Amino acid sequence: MSKLTMQETLRQLMDKLKSGDAARQTEALRELGTLNFSSEAIVLQLERLALDDNADVRAAALDALNLKTSRFVAEKRSKETRSNRQLIVKEINAWEADGLVERHRAETLRRRYDFDMRPEPQSPPAPAASKTAEPEAPAAPEPAPRAPAAPPAPRPSLTQVLLSETSIKIFLYLGAFFVIAAAAILAALVEAARLPVLLVATAAFAAGAVIFKKRLPQPSFALAVVFSFLLPIDANVIADQLALTGVDGDVYWTFVYIVMAAAWAFGTFFYASRLFSLAAFLSLLLAAWRFGQIFDASAAWNVFFIAGANLVGLFGVFLLKKWKDFKFAQPAFLLAQAAQLALLASSFSLTIVAQFDPAPIPAHWIAAALTWILAASFFAASELLAPFVFFPWMAAASLFPLPWLVLSIFDAPILYYAAGFAVWGALTALAGEGFRWIGRPALTKYRFPFLALSLSSFLAAVSLAFYDQNAAATFAVFLGAAVVYFIIHIARPRWYAWMTALIFGLGAYFTFFTLPFVETLEVDSAYQLLGASLLLLIPELFARGGFSFSRVWSWPPILLGALLALFNIQLALLQSAQGKSALVLFVAALLAAAYALRFRQPLLGYFSAALGALTVIFVLRSLELDGWLPALTALSVLYYAAGFILAPREKTKPWGMMLVRSGLTLGALVSFAAAMSLEATGGWYALVVAALFVVEMFVRRQDYLEILVEIILSAAVFLILRDLRVTETSYNLFALSLLWLTCDMIFKLTFPARRLERLAKAAGALLAVAAAGLIATELSEFAAALCFGIYTLFFAVYAGLHKNAQMVYAPAVFLALTVHFGFRAVGFDAWLFPQIALAATYYGGPSPSPLPPPSTRPKPSRVETSGWDSPPTVFTSRRTLSS
Repeated sequence: MSKLTMQETLRQLMDKLKSGDAARQTEALRELGTLNFSSEAIVLQLERLALDDNADVRAAALDALNLKTSRFVAEKRSKETRSNRQLIVKEINAWEADGLVERHRAETLRRRYDFDMRPEPQSPPAPAASKTAEPEAPAAPEPAPRAPAAPPAPRPSLTQVLLSETSIKIFLYLGAFFVIAAAAILAALVEAARLPVLLVATAAFAAGAVIFKKRLPQPSFALAVVFSFLLPIDANVIADQLALTGVDGDVYWTFVYIVMAAAWAFGTFFYASRLFSLAAFLSLLLAAWRFGQIFDASAAWNVFFIAGANLVGLFGVFLLKKWKDFKFAQPAFLLAQAAQLALLASSFSLTIVAQFDPAPIPAHWIAAALTWILAASFFAASELLAPFVFFPWMAAASLFPLPWLVLSIFDAPILYYAAGFAVWGALTALAGEGFRWIGRPALTKYRFPFLALSLSSFLAAVSLAFYDQNAAATFAVFLGAAVVYFIIHIARPRWYAWMTALIFGLGAYFTFFTLPFVETLEVDSAYQLLGASLLLLIPELFARGGFSFSRVWSWPPILLGALLALFNIQLALLQSAQGKSALVLFVAALLAAAYALRFRQPLLGYFSAALGALTVIFVLRSLELDGWLPALTALSVLYYAAGFILAPREKTKPWGMMLVRSGLTLGALVSFAAAMSLEATGGWYALVVAALFVVEMFVRRQDYLEILVEIILSAAVFLILRDLRVTETSYNLFALSLLWLTCDMIFKLTFPARRLERLAKAAGALLAVAAAGLIATELSEFAAALCFGIYTLFFAVYAGLHKNAQMVYAPAVFLALTVHFGFRAVGFDAWLFPQIALAATYYGGPSPSPLPPPSTRPKPSRVETSGWDSPPTVFTSRRTLSS
């Protein structure tokens, strides 16, 4: 049958198969069984009919897919190896067993992959049912039950292992290795015959690789591997035969490596092999290296040539990705990245070595600059090829050393380097802003890397100018950087641009004072810091609106100004020049008060109040006046009085409470400082402070201030006794115990509910016990009798005020001690008889009135029985005293 007749026949069959008429389709399927040829289009249409809704057409199509012609077409169309197809068929079987795929669909899928696994058909496909037959309604597909677990397969025999596909691959590559090794040995030993034999072997392997590509792809690939590795052996033998050395040898090997790169590139596309792509890439790099040897280039130029070849190789990766996908091109892509990093490390090392060369060659710096430009281009191309977060940053970083490399060509002085980096910083900053303005996503991602590059360049410029000890250049770089970032911020307000501009502006500000014509003024560093903080903080006082981080114009200068102010305050507290410190603290106090009023934040007022107190201290020190105690006490009274006036009003209550707390805190600190330093007359000032706490306690009913009042009064009593030259511990404890217990009596009468009452009573009792012990052992009999007598009267009043009979034990004990020490004071040593008389007096005292019957007793109230000092029963004085 002629070719034209075959095409016509297949076209007619295709028309019938696509007609949609079941009768014509079954007729075409029967006719296919009589032919000995087919096509991919026919087989594809058979697969579609095998999924048809008509059961008869579907069955006939499945039988037609089992024809020898259909199998042959499926074999030519398949690109998968037998092992891969076996895995696919196994998965299809599992899907069918799990009910995921209908039976006829699973069978259709199997027909595509098991063409060489199923047995040959025993008979031609059965004719389809007559056209008049009633078509059978397709049954609803039911998931097939899961097949039982298959018994374990028997262990493969030795013959099966040796003839398996894996073993055959191993034998192929071992054979290829032995061929290459034999060729290398032949090339080294047999000089006369080695070249013809190697050329014939190389040509034979190349021809075999091409011939067996379609029918035996795996052996063909092995032959291609042998051929590719025979090429460098052949080239080496030819070079030895021709005695190529010097420039001729470099040209020859450059050509050889290019040819090898082309051969391996062809093998990459011919076999879809990633191994060949890597070999082609490495051969290209070797060709670039040999190319540099032609001109006897230095190491820097060799690195440049290899970097250029690496960029060309990256273009090859792009072609691979476009042809296949990135997964196929990924090994070559990663190899290119590793090569680029190695090239940059080599270039950097060579440049550092050249930096210390006494006679550097300008060509070296040119090669280095070109290498880093190629590196930036390489990373930018990598970002286009496979976007990665670090590629834009690496591209920008590769451009950083360009000013250094370019200026090194001319052996410029350090000042020129500073200027070069400053100009480079301005250009890259504006370029980054231009990328943002253009708005293209491919360029926008370089905005932040270029801003970082500009920042690094400006810092390098500042460092170089500072190293050159050139104040004018340093000032110019700082000012220029501030202007550049201010322009960027004006174009589109951003806090990081504004913050950077302010920082560089501060650098210019402080560098200004180091200029020769300003340095002669000898402006103190404290005043410099004060001026900088004022410049940053004062503008906000005249702005509108409250504080917010969304106002990018406001918070960066406030933050920097506050940090400078705090640093200046710390220096002011440490330096010895008290007058300068006083001025700094005074201005800081005013500034804090202004900000508190500006933002309506009373919390800032505490800072201002504290700075005001420190200002007073340093002013007095600068005037060499030792009046800090009255001055600070007066300031605490002033704070409290102002707060006392403002607190009652609802509008000014927060400010009033801030001043009240500031005054009380300052007064307490002053009192403690006076007590710790044993300041003369300090007790009277402590009494003033205690009076402030008492007023606050009663005006705002703050009972927790009770303990502070008693502590401050204790400090006052201690200092007053010291002024009166009363230093004995017993007298101090005696006075303090009376103070704490007297305050307790007063507060009991004035404050019905006190949370710290028990603490105050316990403290007074402990002080009284300690004082009694010292009085009995340290003082004279007369003084002890006097003190115990005072204790007797005091505790009698104390017990009566509390209406607690248990407290009568205290005056009873102290009366006995008074009698004892009183008789001893007058020289009467027979103390037993007076004590017996006192005991008789206790026992013979008035008896209590009889208690009423329990039924008529008034039930004690909850308040009367809840206190520890309110017992439910009144004991008789006889029972109490005789005890």
